[in-house]
Amino acid sequence: MSVLSIVPCREALLGEGSTKEG
Repeated sequence: MSVLSIVPCREALLGEGSTKEG
C-alpha cells in the first residue's frame, strides 16, 4: 500500500481530512 492509499483511508476514519497535509 502506498501513502496515496493510506491518506484517503485515514481521512475516512477521522471523518474529516485531519491528517491531510496538502
